[in-house]
Amino acid sequence: MSVLSCRMSKATPTYQQRLFSDEQLGLRSHDEIVRWVDQRTKFGIGTLLRALQVPHVEDEDGACRAWGSDYIDLDDFQYSDDRSACRMIRLLLRDTKPKYPRAPKVIVNPPKWELPVRGPRGGVIGFFDLAFSVKIFQPCLDIKTVNELPITKDSLTDRLDKLFGKYSSGIWADHRIAVEDYKEWSQCPYEISDLLAIIRHRYGTIGIKDFSWGQYDSLAETHDVYVEAKTEVRSAGELLRQMNLYRAHTPSRGNKFLVVAPRDKVPTELEEILNEQGIYFLAYQSN
Repeated sequence: MSVLSCRMSKATPTYQQRLFSDEQLGLRSHDEIVRWVDQRTKFGIGTLLRALQVPHVEDEDGACRAWGSDYIDLDDFQYSDDRSACRMIRLLLRDTKPKYPRAPKVIVNPPKWELPVRGPRGGVIGFFDLAFSVKIFQPCLDIKTVNELPITKDSLTDRLDKLFGKYSSGIWADHRIAVEDYKEWSQCPYEISDLLAIIRHRYGTIGIKDFSWGQYDSLAETHDVYVEAKTEVRSAGELLRQMNLYRAHTPSRGNKFLVVAPRDKVPTELEEILNEQGIYFLAYQSN
């Protein structure tokens, strides 16, 4: 065989192989770790949520429940360039925020093995061993208003003029008011029947009946989780070189990166180092 033929038959190292070793990919023990994580996404997601530091509660049957961040939409209470009604509603919420109902279950989408990581020109530069997503619903505040107020229009105008000052904006709740700056309450002698509050702003008057939290399919936080499995880690630097390469070519918003390895096969301070770099660690076969 000619020298040229030998050169042509030799496999060209991939971009991933040139930067860091990937000899673990051919090991059965590597597949066992990936499969273990795969099974946790189906039967034991709590193990992964704890590692990813996602707040949640677990039912007796192991089902995980969680709420995401509050979603409070006050666009319907902004009138032209006047946001005073929005500010007054937030002030009211500060002291009368309703309790959350029971949190819905966390939804986990089926995992994908060996997900390609593509560079800026579309070429494959590596693979995540496993990728899955976690969906957590956000509580949406429902604000119930009323058209008919428990006081006649003239009587209400006179009452609000006395409480706020003539034509001034403000919020009146039971035995308390806030005027103009909408930052702090002061006491007043009057109560309101069947309403949380009455708000007067530049363009009209709003009666607030109730607040409650609702759940909608379209309102949720989604975390895409990318998993790197290791049978052993010789150095944090070598691992971080790989992870940082992958992170540089993966959208960062809402994403979480997780390294899974046997605890006795990694450097002592690896978990702390990874956490400092925004990467999570999970010990293989932990609860």
